[in-house]
Amino acid sequence: MHLKTLAAALCATGIALFSAIAAAEPADLLARDGATGYVIVVDADAAPADLTAARELKVHLEAATGATFPITDQDPGGKALYVGGGERFRRVVPGTDALGPDGIRIWSNGGSLYFGGEGPRGSLYAVYTFLEDVVGCRWWTPSETHIPHVPELSIPAQDVSYTPPIRMRETFYYHAFDPVFSARNRLNGHFQEIPEAYGGHYRFIGWCHTFFPILPPETYFDAHPEWYSMIDGERVADGQLCLTNLEMREEFITNALEWVQKDPDAGMISISQNDWRRQCQCPKCAALAAEEGSEAGPLLHFVNAVAEAIEAEYPDFIVETLAYQYTRQAPKHVRPRHNVAVRLCSIECDFSQPIETGPRNADFLRDIREWSEISSHLYIWNYVTNFSFYHYPHPNWDGLGPDVRLFVKHKAIGVFQQGDRGSTCGDFHALRPWLQAKLLWNPDSDVDALINEFLNGYYGAAGPYLRRYIDITREAVARADIHLGCFRRETADWLTLDDLNAITPLFDEAAAEIAGDRLLERRLDIARVPLDFVWIERWTALRREAQRDGKPFLGPEDPVAARDALLRRFRLYDCEEFGENHLVAHAVAGFDRLFEPPSAPPAQLADLDPEDYVFRPARSMQVIGAARTASLVPDYAASDGWALRIPGHVAGRQVRYPIDPEMSSAYSQGEWHVLVRAEALADAGPLFAVGIYDNRGEGRTMQRIEVNAEDLSREGYTAIRIPRERPRIDREFYIETLGDPSRVVAVYVAGVYLVNE
Repeated sequence: MHLKTLAAALCATGIALFSAIAAAEPADLLARDGATGYVIVVDADAAPADLTAARELKVHLEAATGATFPITDQDPGGKALYVGGGERFRRVVPGTDALGPDGIRIWSNGGSLYFGGEGPRGSLYAVYTFLEDVVGCRWWTPSETHIPHVPELSIPAQDVSYTPPIRMRETFYYHAFDPVFSARNRLNGHFQEIPEAYGGHYRFIGWCHTFFPILPPETYFDAHPEWYSMIDGERVADGQLCLTNLEMREEFITNALEWVQKDPDAGMISISQNDWRRQCQCPKCAALAAEEGSEAGPLLHFVNAVAEAIEAEYPDFIVETLAYQYTRQAPKHVRPRHNVAVRLCSIECDFSQPIETGPRNADFLRDIREWSEISSHLYIWNYVTNFSFYHYPHPNWDGLGPDVRLFVKHKAIGVFQQGDRGSTCGDFHALRPWLQAKLLWNPDSDVDALINEFLNGYYGAAGPYLRRYIDITREAVARADIHLGCFRRETADWLTLDDLNAITPLFDEAAAEIAGDRLLERRLDIARVPLDFVWIERWTALRREAQRDGKPFLGPEDPVAARDALLRRFRLYDCEEFGENHLVAHAVAGFDRLFEPPSAPPAQLADLDPEDYVFRPARSMQVIGAARTASLVPDYAASDGWALRIPGHVAGRQVRYPIDPEMSSAYSQGEWHVLVRAEALADAGPLFAVGIYDNRGEGRTMQRIEVNAEDLSREGYTAIRIPRERPRIDREFYIETLGDPSRVVAVYVAGVYLVNE
């Protein structure tokens, strides 16, 4: 899209005049029994997207009616379907001046129909709206389309005028990377990459997190450490920029302008913080942040200066920045310049409830209100998936419609819905991009009606069963009253055995309804992946609960066979990612370990019932640390003959065991232990440390126990107890060495265990 078009789209006041169909007027017969008297007329000098609109109208009408609709650039003098927003459209059709960016106009006049609109996409969107709302076409996925068979097609008189309130509309899903699917569903965002023939799309230079790409520390840090963050009194190369350093600002502006010079038609550039915290703590930056009451203060002062310099050479360019994590709260005094767009990110929100009414979202609601008051251009980066596990059920349905309406209410010019881009088997991966495209185009749409329409249209007779599945998960997360964030690593705290036992028969009954229809069977099989994933991941704990409480267990009888079948489905459906940047291929080994034969328990557990503890041997633990010097070695002192050996000369956390679903769901509280021994050179004093680390947010150490030489047995392994802590799935055991080879040659870890109370 040309930069002037972009600037107009951002600055224009959108007008939304929704459909008014003159139903009282007689309908026009468009086609009957394979014949039509209509032709499609498009101007000889029509824009590329108008030509595409004419072809799309022809193809879909012919498929629906069986009639042939010729395309011509000559006015037939009789009834016709006029496509394009050119001179004739504006001369003949009333109300075209009221349209805003991407606005559409469909109008009947004397038996003819006119399709036009604003900008490069208006006419195309008018045709797609007509094909959906009047003819009944649906584009479920890039390859799965519904075109109804309508041998007799009569069209009521049309008087439709509509401008979408959100200019930039983007859903970050696997299917939405297909440009034709996106165009047909009226998406137009950065990653859609829609060609000019389908109307083009908005795009950012740099997209986001551009501080270091524009001013890379590997190029500048050695000569100018003062350009980068000061952390605890030292300049560091892995933080942010020192935003109050004027010399750095000048070099940054020079480099940013070079980016714009290489792509002047983009219309927008991102000037935004790195994707981590570690903001500058130097006296000037700290003082400015304190004065503004937010770290967004130093950021916005800096971005405004960059935006002013870019405007001097590119007056229509927009400069985007993030209000994200530590910069999310609006500043007290500084205001974004008129050519600055603030992209507010909802990453901390609870997505089980609408932002406007959910009590856990009060802080974000405050922030969107405050940014809306001071920003000319507010853009929303929203999170609509679970990045940790795309294949978990993720019942965020109740917030989808209200949240988009909240964004519109606060003048959002764009919405980026970040979903599970790398998954073809995620939670309702086909429904979600279609549903959200509909909401971004018309935020007043009824979410439940759209869900039902898709489920019944895409899954056929299986649809009502999937509707009940969605409702059970909605009810479950509401009942549990948990924070449904976008980095959930467990389902045990909200999705119960009773819920899973209620959901499983629904899929079995749905399968019976569509038996023999291979297309619907495939769609249902993909939709079932999240259910099967949960059964397998939590199989041991759920089976134990069912036996203990006398409840049914409707999970797989053979978990190994079920696990292997699920992995085959991932390969069959070309599913690449379990979670964000978490490849299925890399996760298979960990998934395989779920059902390994149990290791021999250590002596400390010999007198306990196996139902009362969970033991994880060294071979289940993970080697971490920059050097990765720990290694699995034979050790006959360990109960299963293996231990992880950590050399004493390295320092830092070297080995960990992330809490697994069985530990998390089966044990609400208990005693944690790490089995260790050491080749010690010292007779007393600290040798290493064990502890518990919480991975949420930036991460923090929950417990850290220094182990002294006198704490260890002279023979075999010692169980180091860690004080009571709930075994959450987002926590982990760790072993930390102190980097002093004069005190310890090596530390050996035989495993970890948890004893229930």
